[in-house]
Amino acid sequence: MINYIEILNRQIKINGKKIINLTFEKYINNLLIKDLTTYQGRINSIKEKYNYRKLVPIYIDLGLCLIPICNKKSINNLYINIHSISSLTGCTTITFKDNQILNVDKNIRTIKSYIKRASIISKD
Repeated sequence: MINYIEILNRQIKINGKKIINLTFEKYINNLLIKDLTTYQGRINSIKEKYNYRKLVPIYIDLGLCLIPICNKKSINNLYINIHSISSLTGCTTITFKDNQILNVDKNIRTIKSYIKRASIISKD
């Protein structure tokens, strides 16, 4: 299961381990092509239906809905799968269901609001 995806200088790390030499958009397109859609198609649909303009969550399937932590134009970014989060604590430590721990530089209230927005999409 994907807990999070890190984008570091155009390289992708999944759960802090795998490095993939694809752009984030191409990697997500590979996941979405089975549903006959693309990354940009999902983003446009979510923007239109839910009226989100910034930090748009990316719904992939029932077990994978990614929330961006930074602006998508940022060179280094982080996308977290809301379905794999077990708990949030402190300033902000995310514990995943497989007991992996990730520290992010965002307020816990901000992360919770991102999760709430993405949960609306996942329930529809």
